[in-house]
Amino acid sequence: MKKVIAILTLILVLIGAVLAGRACWLAAPTILGAGPDGIELRPAPGAISPEAALPQLVARYERGACQRVTDFHGVNLGAEAMACTYTGPNGSVVAISARLASYHDAAQTVSDVAEFMKAGGFLSSSRLLAEKPDEGWWSASGKRNCATWHAEGGEVARSGFIWQNGQWCFILTSESSMARSDVSKEFPY
Repeated sequence: MKKVIAILTLILVLIGAVLAGRACWLAAPTILGAGPDGIELRPAPGAISPEAALPQLVARYERGACQRVTDFHGVNLGAEAMACTYTGPNGSVVAISARLASYHDAAQTVSDVAEFMKAGGFLSSSRLLAEKPDEGWWSASGKRNCATWHAEGGEVARSGFIWQNGQWCFILTSESSMARSDVSKEFPY
């Protein structure tokens, strides 16, 4: 009888340990699906200019002159944001890079763009990237690290996506998803 009680006690302890481990595992950072064109696998930019963060060469696409921008449909991009247009066989793409003051500001920018698109009925999906221990609480509290949208008609007449990498945000918009994907694949960040 003592052996049976000891075995049952051991089983209960093991079940408790498994459940406790599962609870910790469930609270751990997760990736909720793959980002467009492998964005979650790219390194964060170092101390470079916003213009240098944009692809210099995209096969079969011509890069236009870059210009400073301050916002994207009313969402503030900070003082260090540049936009470039790439034109190629599948259409044109507007690419924006913005270095914000902090990880928090970049996460908030992605969230604000996602909210703008959602309010307009354009948001297709949004998800969190893997969280870093010192930064993960922003993602855990609902900030989006990536959002995609598709809009037809009006001023937002294009599809696109925004993603965050450290204190940077990148935005690609185009009327052609093929053109957007062509440029996205050339982004180093």
